[in-house]
Amino acid sequence: MRDQHSTLFDSAVSKIRFEITDGAYNINENGWKLNDSIAAFTRLYFVESGKAVIEYNSTTIELLPGHVYLVPTNLNFKAYSESEHTKLYFFFKILLPDGSDMFSGVNDIMSLDVGTSGIARVKKLFLSKNIVDIAKLKSTIIEYALRMIPENKQIDVSSVVYSPEIQKVIDYIDKNLSIQLSIKSISEHFGIPATTLSKHFNKEVGRNIGKYIDDMVFDKAKSMLASNEYSIQEISDTLGFCDRFYFSRRFKEKIVITPNKYRKLKTTTIR
Repeated sequence: MRDQHSTLFDSAVSKIRFEITDGAYNINENGWKLNDSIAAFTRLYFVESGKAVIEYNSTTIELLPGHVYLVPTNLNFKAYSESEHTKLYFFFKILLPDGSDMFSGVNDIMSLDVGTSGIARVKKLFLSKNIVDIAKLKSTIIEYALRMIPENKQIDVSSVVYSPEIQKVIDYIDKNLSIQLSIKSISEHFGIPATTLSKHFNKEVGRNIGKYIDDMVFDKAKSMLASNEYSIQEISDTLGFCDRFYFSRRFKEKIVITPNKYRKLKTTTIR
């Protein structure tokens, strides 16, 4: 007997993360309206009944019962329905080992026809009190999401597979994410000269460590703001800023709008 291994599988499978941040069975009795909605998460709509419309990039899509629609992260769109409209929705991320979102750069809404029976099955799993059914639901969401990745979506393998040394650094940053992290502190932790670490990190990841940490910190900040579970002060403290005012200034420099405005945009329009 002989085992055949896959280098990509061995190095990446345990590091691909699937995070569901929200989900609900949604009944809009008097219609549904979203204006200029942008979310920090990709979303799936499982349409049960009624009709609704999504507009984006000069394109109009009618949401029909028995269909699943995927709206990728950071897509700006409007949605509305003038009559009763019921659906299930789930917000999620599929994160690659370097922390990037698998659906970043996707600029179209995708759909699948799963029939009314397919929607009913997802609804039954969602409303179940059985943990096994919830596990089946998670598997179903992953399956539908992956089936809707565009065929022309190319992911450079080099962004997924790193040398063991660089992967350890990425894991360390992820576990100790803070604006206070520096190449000096990381190099001291691993006992590697800062210049050597910087050279190899930049070569493999395509970003210097400072920019990588900066990007990850503000991605985390956006996720925490969108969840509406943390105060600005808590987010500032968690991510190592000296105070919430400095955090807010840096956030606006990076994201263009203030944390409060970002939170208001996300929490009032994401459904």
